[in-house]
Amino acid sequence: MNMHLVFIPFLTILLLSSKYLQSSTPKYPYDPKLITEQSEINFAITDKRGILSAEGTVYFISPTEESTIVACRDKKFLWKVNAASQCGSASVHQAVRYLKLTSTKLEVIYGKHSFLTIKLSTGQVTCQGSD
Repeated sequence: MNMHLVFIPFLTILLLSSKYLQSSTPKYPYDPKLITEQSEINFAITDKRGILSAEGTVYFISPTEESTIVACRDKKFLWKVNAASQCGSASVHQAVRYLKLTSTKLEVIYGKHSFLTIKLSTGQVTCQGSD
């Protein structure tokens, strides 16, 4: 019986510590392990899902909508763009395939060969067409 008395307080402390650690872990709308600081992502050759800019903004593909790009800073959404709905559905699969971050825009390839750019500051889309 003494063993149970000693063991129960240990479990109580362990459970309280776990609960404390869980509540202090920040929640993001993306998985931080899948974000890169590189300026380009080709989704065919990596499991990364977004780019972290030098200014701290994360540009990532929505985990539930493969054709949607989201900009987020400090856990707040700045803008959200669905490539297919903004520039017309791609003739083949609509998922974003490639992102390239420049100083003022995000270059996007989606579908088979459809192109668009997004102005970083506003989320304004310029459709570039398809080949």
